[in-house]
Amino acid sequence: MLHGGGCLENCSLTAATLNEMALQSYDGIIRIFPNWDKTISCHFKNLCADGAFLISAKFENGEVKDIEIFSKNGGKAILKNPYDKCILSNNPSKIFNQELIEINMEKNQLIKVLKI
Repeated sequence: MLHGGGCLENCSLTAATLNEMALQSYDGIIRIFPNWDKTISCHFKNLCADGAFLISAKFENGEVKDIEIFSKNGGKAILKNPYDKCILSNNPSKIFNQELIEINMEKNQLIKVLKI
């Protein structure tokens, strides 16, 4: 179906904008709530990120919570760390405090990112 106008004015504009405010994945990096209004609570489930990763997360009281990453195919997920310090559910003894976290995942693996 062809749409007239400047090609942004269609029924997917609002949904695409909200999706990009909640989850971005480009240049190999997954960013959670990168452009979200810090005063509004929100959650999403199973938004698709590059690399066949399904991401779920919440935003409450001005912070990111309950991050889950599910890998449909396996591979490396690179997450921009939304916390000062966090651990991963598959390796709770390793503390991550760097800006980018590289997570090697198996096919059909679910990992939770937990703030500490």
